[in-house]
Amino acid sequence: MDRQSQQTLTLDLGNTSLKGIVWAGERVLSQFRVTDIQQVPGPELESIARVLCVAVPGRSGGHGICGLPPGEWVGRELSVPGHVSYDKPCEMGLDRRVACHAALALFGEALVLDCGTAVTLTHVDEQERISGIAISTGFACLQEGLFARAPALRALYDPGVRVPESCPDGTAENLSLGLHLGWEGLLRALVGEARVRIGETANLVICGTDAQRAHAALPSALLEPFLLHKGLLLLADGP
Repeated sequence: MDRQSQQTLTLDLGNTSLKGIVWAGERVLSQFRVTDIQQVPGPELESIARVLCVAVPGRSGGHGICGLPPGEWVGRELSVPGHVSYDKPCEMGLDRRVACHAALALFGEALVLDCGTAVTLTHVDEQERISGIAISTGFACLQEGLFARAPALRALYDPGVRVPESCPDGTAENLSLGLHLGWEGLLRALVGEARVRIGETANLVICGTDAQRAHAALPSALLEPFLLHKGLLLLADGP
């Protein structure tokens, strides 16, 4: 079967959800995101030729998910890319290494800002040396952390309320301004610190579930929401 017509499913088993993309060659046919792997739309994926998978540390998909064809997992059937500059390289998540592999192939030296449940900032140079810069809080975790400690605020929060241009006229607008600008400030500070440590040459590449939200804060960055999934396709193609 021609590679451009062959359907491939890439799966990212993250901290709180499973994200999947169905590809025909390099073209996206469909995508899904579920918090329960039993909810994967199996009947719609019967024609998939290959299933390529990566998991964050501490999560494992075993040898199959929800009746899908057996997956090829990074670190098992698929090689682990890059050379990690840690004393213990195994501490770095395979998902970060796959995203860096794709960023290097697509853009050259890069700072990869992956915005999911956690925010990770990772540097990859032209020799595919990978350096972890920071791990911090995703936007949803920032919200949930606040509401867990101050539960009365949850009922007053409206995610549809925009950040006000003038002084907030109520608690919902206070929360909108504080959560959004607080998270955006965190991202800018992380990237600024990384530039101090590694220099200014690397392209900033944003990916992950909240990539669009992060890109609004860092509009000069390269937006590549499917970066990790493209890394899986590159690993499947081999050297």
